[in-house]
Amino acid sequence: MTLICRNGIYYAELKVPEDVRSSIGKTNLRRSLKTRDKNKASISHGIVIGKWKMEIDHLRGAGGDISHYRAIYERLDDQDPSKDGFEDLLLDLATGGKDVNTLDAQEEQQAIKKYKLFTGQLKKTDEFIDAWLKSRRVEPKTLRGDKTKVTSMANEMPLLSDITKSNVRKWCLQMEEDNKSIKTINSYLSACREFWNYLERQGKMPNDLTTPFNSKDVLPTRRSKKELSRDNTSWAVFNKAEVNILLNEAKKDIMLYDLIKIGIYTGARIEEICSLKVADIAAESFTIRDSKTPSGNRDVPIHDQLKDLIKELKNSSQDGYLLSGLSEDKDGKRSGAIGKRFGRLKNQLGFERRYVFHSFRKTVVTLLEQAGISENLAADIVGYEKPRITYGLYSGGSSLEQKLNAINTINYL
Repeated sequence: MTLICRNGIYYAELKVPEDVRSSIGKTNLRRSLKTRDKNKASISHGIVIGKWKMEIDHLRGAGGDISHYRAIYERLDDQDPSKDGFEDLLLDLATGGKDVNTLDAQEEQQAIKKYKLFTGQLKKTDEFIDAWLKSRRVEPKTLRGDKTKVTSMANEMPLLSDITKSNVRKWCLQMEEDNKSIKTINSYLSACREFWNYLERQGKMPNDLTTPFNSKDVLPTRRSKKELSRDNTSWAVFNKAEVNILLNEAKKDIMLYDLIKIGIYTGARIEEICSLKVADIAAESFTIRDSKTPSGNRDVPIHDQLKDLIKELKNSSQDGYLLSGLSEDKDGKRSGAIGKRFGRLKNQLGFERRYVFHSFRKTVVTLLEQAGISENLAADIVGYEKPRITYGLYSGGSSLEQKLNAINTINYL
């Protein structure tokens, strides 16, 4: 594919692959871009080539070159009039040309994933391996070994967003079950740490994220099948009666009581609550910033049962935080100590390890569902990614009034 200039006018040209020439009826495709400006022509060229490739991919029954489309997308400025049209093209590619409203749930999730790959919101792990290997100055034997190890990791965690401490730990456990020695597993982790450091230098991973490949955090120890099974079990949900028991017992620790009460009426994560600043509190909502996920950054409505407490905490703050007096740990987190206090409390009450503070998020979501609140509205409240492609990609979100009405359906009577 080339960008050519004839008599001052730029043209897009693409050589048609042999396997689809009979279907297209041409050996070359050419189209005037109707401009003498090379920068504008370069953008239009990418769009035209993208459409031609889409037609070729459809003829082949294939899905398209993700890196090609993303490279074009990343060059488009938000103010560029071509961007909307190109986003529509990417959506067509992601859905296979189907109307989004006709997709079933599985097709829709696949389309969302592909669209995010096109636009760079998601990135495939294996697309960075070759560049990483080329950047290294080590013996060829070492390169071959490290490529094998990092490729193995990429097969287990195909997206960069999949690379988490939890998933790395599961991968290590699987290698142990496959009879790899601890020494061998450690060598895999060492190669992956080098790869992670490269991603950080290239700006592909946030610099404030600690590597999930630290041996002391993820290396397996010999454990029973029962323990391994328990690790793969999701967090449990507190029911209303259990919430009231926890609240009643927490009255001996006023700050813990306040933390739990905010959690059960918002569904916010423990660190989100502990990081809330007085400046983030408005009359009927508070703003969560720097959440662990982009969808977690949101305005949360203040439940009627929280208004007096929020006002009191706001007025009595001594350090600018809603929960005043918490100290930061070495990673800058404020929830560590109070989180342990919650752990001791729930253990004293006989709750098993699957019950954690995060369980309150599930409680809130459960109560919203039981009250007939839509999934998209609930997602806006608790900071989950929207489940539907139309709302997830295009909607500006629910109004504060909608969220207030929804959150006030929650009660623990």
